[in-house]
Amino acid sequence: MDTHTTKTCSKCKQNLPLNMFGVHKQKKDGLRAWCKPCNQADTRRWGKSNPEKKAAGRKDWAEKNPDRWKAMKLESQHRNRASRLPKQRVLAKQKSEALSDNYVLTALRIDRNLVSKELIDLKRVQIMIYRYIRGRK
Repeated sequence: MDTHTTKTCSKCKQNLPLNMFGVHKQKKDGLRAWCKPCNQADTRRWGKSNPEKKAAGRKDWAEKNPDRWKAMKLESQHRNRASRLPKQRVLAKQKSEALSDNYVLTALRIDRNLVSKELIDLKRVQIMIYRYIRGRK
């Protein structure tokens, strides 16, 4: 390979194309010494061993860049929507079938602080009766 189109990573010692190295303006060749996969692995390792520092850095960046942070969150939600929706539907169905307290409280449409356990149980029975009647038709 031509030496002007490749570089050797100082960590993994592989000879790789220049596009596999990140930019570092202070270096003579303008590229980092480690390849992108080695750099990513080291960044992940550091993040796992320093979770508090990682969270603080992310929080600081988000506070300094609120518009970019919001755009990134929205893009991530949009990108993951297709995989998230089926899981949400399954979870909602499980809650509905189990008649959990939260599901029954939602059906009551009353302030949660005003509802007693007895009222929740009565509403649960009412829903069960309604489902039984509807299922027989």
